[in-house]
Amino acid sequence: MYEENNDLILDALKKDMRKSKLEGYLYEVDLMKNDVRGAIRSLTSWTNDTNVHRNLLIPSDKAYYTKDPFGVVSYLPLNLNVNK
Repeated sequence: MYEENNDLILDALKKDMRKSKLEGYLYEVDLMKNDVRGAIRSLTSWTNDTNVHRNLLIPSDKAYYTKDPFGVVSYLPLNLNVNK
């Protein structure tokens, strides 16, 4: 979405906040891209199973928490508002 609408975002930032294209790209578009990349990289650690302490009486038992979403999951980047 950012790559497809990069020029529209930069034009809106120039109109509304009088930011140059370089400043708009560095502080808005590039930061949001990095947030999304970081979230994609962290997905495996966020969804890994977590081991649980087991009872000593049953050593062959396996216990862990499985992190499953309850429905549709939406990721909202931290700087959702445009930086001023």
